[in-house]
Amino acid sequence: MIVHTDGEFEILVHTNSLVVINRAGEYENHTHMQKKKKNGAFDISKCLQVIDYVKHCKMPHKIPICKACARLTLDDRYRLALEQKIDRQKEHKYININKGVVR
Repeated sequence: MIVHTDGEFEILVHTNSLVVINRAGEYENHTHMQKKKKNGAFDISKCLQVIDYVKHCKMPHKIPICKACARLTLDDRYRLALEQKIDRQKEHKYININKGVVR
């Protein structure tokens, strides 16, 4: 069931998730977003935010949004910048090694 259409982007309701599809691309240019409200209805605000990021080639701050944008975009330079940001975030993750140690 189509919930929203915005140019070449469509938001569909799947069984437990929302699917954002870039119709200008291939099958690989889609992403699943899981966002439900407490009453069981779907909230499409994150999907609309991802579509806005992809249309205007904006750089999101959160890694799951970066991954969704990388899947939806057709622009190779934008996809490369997103993948580099994801790799940088994975490298610099701080882990406190002394937390939880019992003596």
